[in-house]
Amino acid sequence: MECTLCKLQYVGKAETPFNIRLNNHRKDATGNNQKAIPASMHFKQTGHNFNKHAKFTLIEQIKNTTTDKDTIRATLKRREDFWILKLDTLTPKGLNQELNNI
Repeated sequence: MECTLCKLQYVGKAETPFNIRLNNHRKDATGNNQKAIPASMHFKQTGHNFNKHAKFTLIEQIKNTTTDKDTIRATLKRREDFWILKLDTLTPKGLNQELNNI
């Protein structure tokens, strides 16, 4: 996700289909969910509008080679960390707060 207003990026993973994850980000950015991730909360700042300033780019899809959810989750976390580091999206250069460190 990128804020096109601030040019800040966020790398995230999702087990849910993209359309559902996108709608959850939108709901978090416009609603009152205090547990929303900082990237979604970013769009509550003055002058920001999620529907205008949030841009999404899918950069990798992990094919299910196993049905073991723990293995899938560990793979997603490793790849998320890889892309956070590669794209340099940790705060203050981006909207990611931390790595998964697995």
